[in-house]
Amino acid sequence: MSSTPHTTYLEYQALLVSFAREDFSSQVQEWLHKQWSSDTLLEQAIPWARSIPNIYPDTCLQQWSKYADDNNMDRSRTKDSGKTSCVGLFRWTPCGQYVACVIETDTIVIFDLQQQQHWQTLRSHLQHSIRSISFRPTCSWQLAVGCWTGIAWWKRNQLHWLTWKQHKQVEHISWSKDGSLLASFSSLDRCILLWDVGLSQALVLVKETTIPVCDVSFGVCGEPFLFVGHSSSQYHFTILDTLEWKPQRWKKQQRVQSQCKVAWNEHDSASVAIIASSNQLYALDISEQQLLWTEYISNVPDHAHLVDIVWDPSAQRLAVMLLIPDQEYRTLIALYSTQCEPIFRMDLIGWITGPESPSDHALCMSFQPSSCSFGALLAISWSQGTIQLIPLVFAK
Repeated sequence: MSSTPHTTYLEYQALLVSFAREDFSSQVQEWLHKQWSSDTLLEQAIPWARSIPNIYPDTCLQQWSKYADDNNMDRSRTKDSGKTSCVGLFRWTPCGQYVACVIETDTIVIFDLQQQQHWQTLRSHLQHSIRSISFRPTCSWQLAVGCWTGIAWWKRNQLHWLTWKQHKQVEHISWSKDGSLLASFSSLDRCILLWDVGLSQALVLVKETTIPVCDVSFGVCGEPFLFVGHSSSQYHFTILDTLEWKPQRWKKQQRVQSQCKVAWNEHDSASVAIIASSNQLYALDISEQQLLWTEYISNVPDHAHLVDIVWDPSAQRLAVMLLIPDQEYRTLIALYSTQCEPIFRMDLIGWITGPESPSDHALCMSFQPSSCSFGALLAISWSQGTIQLIPLVFAK
């Protein structure tokens, strides 16, 4: 683990929880305590960090059993197999108070983080095999769901469907910043659609593509862009200008060896995107059409499988989740300190390894949208059915 002047003692404390070598941890903790003992920022940060549950929801499985009983749902398969209910996917509301968890691939349970209790359950017999969920940026109570049967659009407890021909088996969805457009990709008809949600009408943006789409995502600052990562013999990323819908605005098609995912800068006017592919990272300046930075993630094997990449709302921390086959710690999360202005910079802070059990691995992660000004809250869902919350504190 390398040190950086932008990281406080609490951030290292959160990372060191996962290290088994106590001698190494104690030495680093002692050094950091001396380094930051006079930092007034800790007076604010410590109460905030202590107020965050270590694992949330701590009674997720017990609560899910109660919901199943209340709705007379058949839980015999889960009970007989001895497997726990799995939080395979989750998303924060724009306000950051609520988190929606996909449980058993077809039910969405929304929890209140502040009250630490269940708030709402969204379930329909038509909604199954959920692949993607996204809250509408302008409405915390509207949730779009990409699933095997199409696109479900929840408005509180009311369910609406966005339908277009054979646009089912929806793998990816993404809202525009103003919430007026919804992009979706279907693995059945191989189309990328752009939905005007006010009219419930769709425009075919990419028709019957024969190459696999990795991710569809709107940019959030500066000019709006839609990112599409796809492959023929190799993966490459394509960026569309959503003002004129000109394809391949990123003219230098950087080719990569495996599936890629994108994270956008949400904080300032810099149109910067970070793209991860296996164990390699690329930083792109979209407006200037240039590559700012590229790096291999150190000490990660070439056969590592990319799971997720997220950038915190202040653009100061980037987390990259990798699945490492046949290793003691199957999941590795590389944590970077980043800055976009005046020049782009990225430094590896350390690793989050999670539980030692080889049967428990991370599935996805996300930063809370409305974290405090002196830190960010990283949430990680684990295969045993829990969400781990890790506070990261920034120095001024």
